Amino acid sequence: MKSESPILIGMYGLIFLTLSITAIAIWGFVRMAPAVENILRENHRSVNACYTMLSTLASLNMETANHDSLKKEFENALRTVQNNITEEEEIQHIKRIESLYLQFFVFEEEEQFNREYYLAYSPLGQLMEEITRLKTINDHAMEKANQTAQHRGYASAWLMVFLGLLTCWASLVFKGEITKNLTTPLEDIHDVLTDIQRGNTIRRCSTTEVSPHIRNILTRVNTFLDTYV
Repeated sequence: MKSESPILIGMYGLIFLTLSITAIAIWGFVRMAPAVENILRENHRSVNACYTMLSTLASLNMETANHDSLKKEFENALRTVQNNITEEEEIQHIKRIESLYLQFFVFEEEEQFNREYYLAYSPLGQLMEEITRLKTINDHAMEKANQTAQHRGYASAWLMVFLGLLTCWASLVFKGEITKNLTTPLEDIHDVLTDIQRGNTIRRCSTTEVSPHIRNILTRVNTFLDTYV
C-alpha cells in the first residue's frame, strides 16, 4: 500500500541510523585500542633495551665484570632496538650506537692491556649519551601515543554525542511524520464516522497538511461518504 511508504522509509531510516551509530562506536574503540597498545608495547621494549645497554656499560667498570657476557647482553639489547624502530629519529642514534659500541668493546687480548686507561679514553660518554637520547625519543613517543589515545577518546565521545543528538532529532521528526500522516488522519476518520453515526452527515475528513498518499486515501473516503451517505 502506497500510504505506508513514507512511514516505512522513516522507520528503516531510523533503524539504519541507530545501527550505523552502534557500528561506528564499536569500530572506533576496537580500532583505537590495539593501535595504541602496539605503539606503547614497542616503545616500552626499546626503553627497556636502552636501560639494559646502560646497565651493561655501568657493569664494565666492575673488576669482576665478564666482558664476553656483557658484550653479548649489550648486543642483544642493541638488536632489540634495531628491530623495533618506531620513530624516524631513532635511526641516526642507533647508527651512532652501532659505531661507538664497536669502538668501546675493542678490548686487547694482550696481558699488558690497561683497563683503567682504556675506560678513561674510550667513547663511553658519547655512547651513553646516544643511548640516553634514544631512550628519550621512545619516552616521548609513548607520551605522544598516550595523548593521541586521549584525543581519539575525546573525539569518539563527542562523535557519539553528536550521533546521539542526531538520532534524537531523527526520532522526533519520525514521530512528527507518524502523527501527521497516520495518527491524526486515523483520528479524523474515526471522528467523522462517529459524527455521521450520530446524524451529522455533512462532516468530512480534512485533506490539508498531510502527505499526498494520505490525502489520496482521505479523498477516497470523502468520495465514498458523498456517494453512499
